[in-house]
Amino acid sequence: PPYRIDCDCRKPKPGLIHRAAKEFDIDLADSWMVGDRYGDIELARNAGVNSAFVMSGYGRGEWEHQRQNWNHQPDLTANHLLEAVKRIIEEPLGKRA
Repeated sequence: PPYRIDCDCRKPKPGLIHRAAKEFDIDLADSWMVGDRYGDIELARNAGVNSAFVMSGYGRGEWEHQRQNWNHQPDLTANHLLEAVKRIIEEPLGKRA
């Protein structure tokens, strides 16, 4: 299938994020990747953005059964997307758990 290609546009490679940052003048250090899979956390790290992991979707299962094998932990964890967004907006980066 055409989707099974090795390119910098597929997670966890940061190609698309880097292209968007360049095209739209996005400050990656102030940006966030929110996801429910470890690949999203890896993508965030590879792209130089902050990471938020949500327990909704696939999140709870990955967190409970695979987290011990992760090389990197997210900057923030939340139960769902709305909670993640509120915490990103309201809490300074250095005070998150």
